[in-house]
Amino acid sequence: MSSDYWEEIKSLYGRFRKLENSTIRSIFEFWSDRRPLELKLNIMQEILVDSKRLKETMESIIKYLSERDWRGAIISVVGEYGSGKTQFGHILLRKLREEEVFSKMVTISPLRDVRELLAEYLSYEHIVLIIDEIDQLLGDLERGERRNIEYLADLIRGMTEGSYGNPPKGSVIMLLSKRASDAMKRDRALGSRLMDRSREFSLSMSDDERERASKEALRKIISLWMAYFEQDDDMRYAIKRSLDKIYPFMERFASELSRTKEIGGIVKGLTDLSSDIINNLGRFEGMGKIEEGKLAEDLLKKFLLSEAKNIKLEVRIGDVTKNYIAIFSDEPLSVPGARTDAHF
Repeated sequence: MSSDYWEEIKSLYGRFRKLENSTIRSIFEFWSDRRPLELKLNIMQEILVDSKRLKETMESIIKYLSERDWRGAIISVVGEYGSGKTQFGHILLRKLREEEVFSKMVTISPLRDVRELLAEYLSYEHIVLIIDEIDQLLGDLERGERRNIEYLADLIRGMTEGSYGNPPKGSVIMLLSKRASDAMKRDRALGSRLMDRSREFSLSMSDDERERASKEALRKIISLWMAYFEQDDDMRYAIKRSLDKIYPFMERFASELSRTKEIGGIVKGLTDLSSDIINNLGRFEGMGKIEEGKLAEDLLKKFLLSEAKNIKLEVRIGDVTKNYIAIFSDEPLSVPGARTDAHF
């Protein structure tokens, strides 16, 4: 059975084994912390999940900008939290620099005035400015505090429209959640100045796409672990021998993650789970079915408990339906009238 799972990852392992051990370690650390990778473009395209779609979107954006001589365009990259907007921004930044286009990426911060944050870029000519975390200004907009968002809109308009017969200074790429994008479209002033002129690209995935991406993430993470232990034959062979236990367990976990998480959460969850499994690999190898199941249950409980704040369950008690958080217990905690198979 292990040989079947080995076939799933063999070609990936063959490519990843060329990576430096320190590079693989940093990939796992960044994924666990949900930070964007800042590696060479060719490595990121090899490592990242759903890289084919990311590459196609990147190439479409680069083509759109280059056809306009890198000036006068407003682009919105829209996706939910965890969909990889910031990571995609770093991919675009690398590609723009490969094209020898002057480009910068800035992150909106609630602790810094927007004018102060962006002032240094106002004098540049021929710049592509990538602006992340515009969602930080959404709360201000909803409270009617428009100073920062209005200044941002004026800056983007000034950079991309030109004035007094002069060409535009550059282009702007906005990284936005769908909620922020919709709010700015509904706002008459922001809609006419920014969103009506913006070309939108989506990073959102369908349920089926997330499911496929979760399986791809699983294959890449296991392959990276094997490549990480390239110089440790015992550990690498131990992973390979245990694939018939590790792979189906993590595959089920990946499928569950894909139902509630965007790709960033899926990759983090699988990275953290795989790290715990690797640390317990010696226990896995010598276990019988009952011991193996108990360890798998313990690992799963740990990760579900870490996500408890995101697990919403409705329990009916008499005629009242209430929201509860799952609590895993060795003994049932009785709730009179509760209609559920879980323990509360």
